[in-house]
Amino acid sequence: DLTRAIGKPWSIGPQLITQAEYYLQTTDSAVLPSIHARAIQIANAQSIFGTMGHHYSLPGPNGEVNGPYGIGYGPVNNAGMPCFLGLILANKCGLADPEIVAGIERASKYFAYYADLGTVPYGENKETGSIANNGKSGLAAIALGMVNDMDEEAKYFAKLSTFGAEERDGGHTGPFFNHLWTPLGSNMGGQDSLAHYFSRTSWLYDLCRRWDGSFVYHPYYQSGGIRGYGQGHEASWTALLTYAAPLARLHITGKNANPALVLAAADLAAIDHAIGYDPTTRTTPGLLDDLKSPLPQLHWSAGGEIGANRGADHATILPTLIDMATNGATYAEQHGAIYALGKVADDSTASVLSGLLSSPNSKVRYMAANALKNLSMTAKTTEITTIVNALVATDRPLLPLDPENPMHAEKQAFGKLLFDAGAGIWGGGRVAGADRNLLYPAFRIIATAPMGGTLSLIHISEPTRLWSGSRMPS
Repeated sequence: DLTRAIGKPWSIGPQLITQAEYYLQTTDSAVLPSIHARAIQIANAQSIFGTMGHHYSLPGPNGEVNGPYGIGYGPVNNAGMPCFLGLILANKCGLADPEIVAGIERASKYFAYYADLGTVPYGENKETGSIANNGKSGLAAIALGMVNDMDEEAKYFAKLSTFGAEERDGGHTGPFFNHLWTPLGSNMGGQDSLAHYFSRTSWLYDLCRRWDGSFVYHPYYQSGGIRGYGQGHEASWTALLTYAAPLARLHITGKNANPALVLAAADLAAIDHAIGYDPTTRTTPGLLDDLKSPLPQLHWSAGGEIGANRGADHATILPTLIDMATNGATYAEQHGAIYALGKVADDSTASVLSGLLSSPNSKVRYMAANALKNLSMTAKTTEITTIVNALVATDRPLLPLDPENPMHAEKQAFGKLLFDAGAGIWGGGRVAGADRNLLYPAFRIIATAPMGGTLSLIHISEPTRLWSGSRMPS
């Protein structure tokens, strides 16, 4: 019953985690009814993607649940992700109600999607360029590490959590959630992974330790004070969980952790290479090698350097970039090469990038559409038929959620390529000359895309300009 609030997302998720961990330690059946009530409420309060925000997702007009979020400015993943983790722990307590199982499944698909693209964002948005993003990589590593068939995704976020030591003291409204979840996410990658994280941050813990054994926060953070963040978020508690992680007494600190998530020496070496990375010191062949890194943050730095400062090498390296983009041995290699092609923005690559728009991998389509947008208007317009045909051919219903592409994120990239007022092929007044046989099907698909921000792309002009001379079929 979403009208009877046990607690809003910010509180009910941590409550459920705490109760479930207590039960899994003690088997005290007295708490099971409370665990069950919170788990059912969370499952019913999720959006279609398993997200929540400052409030629960509202029921539909006929009382149906798990629809669009539909309240406030949208989902907030630092509120919803602990709720997702709580559902997983409730399931470990033996609660297998259909609502709970379905809630775990929908949230797993949504958060796992961001693996290899970047970091889990603030809400239902594109990936961010952050590393830990105020604890969200850590939460994803912990939660997905307890879900079947999510080993690769969980391991990716464990890598980001270990790398995330570099931004420990950053975060929206302050880094409390970075302090709490990022080291625990690193711990999912094994003892060497956590030791690597701690080697970069131990001096901060030492400086924050007080004479009585407690820890201080930092008052200069938003909502920060000497003791902690806001009300009831103590710096001593996050430090305690970090120091206790090697004991693995709780599931969130690695009890019965999945051994498939343990980072190998090569993983830690890749993180070392990324720490303090300066692309200006790399040779051009070295930059091409960096585009194959499992960490997309290196792709952005290396690709940006290739595009901005290695112009003399563009003609020489374009064949290599094209081969990597089309035949890369890993998605990471394709991701890096396609990003670099977008930064080089050579019109001769238009047919290559438009061809990748039909890839069976939605993330390749997403990257290719973003890269193609950077080419000249003439080059993009030449490919318009290929672009729209790819959009139509790869369109799928939103439900049931596709674990490889739950939010149809590539439609936002197609939307920008076609309808962005500045760089879009049909942006602004350019729509007047559009072939309606291509415009109408593209418009219908973009208009049904669920990802936040996509619909605003098609508000490109007055209806009389867009549909002059004819009415758009419904």
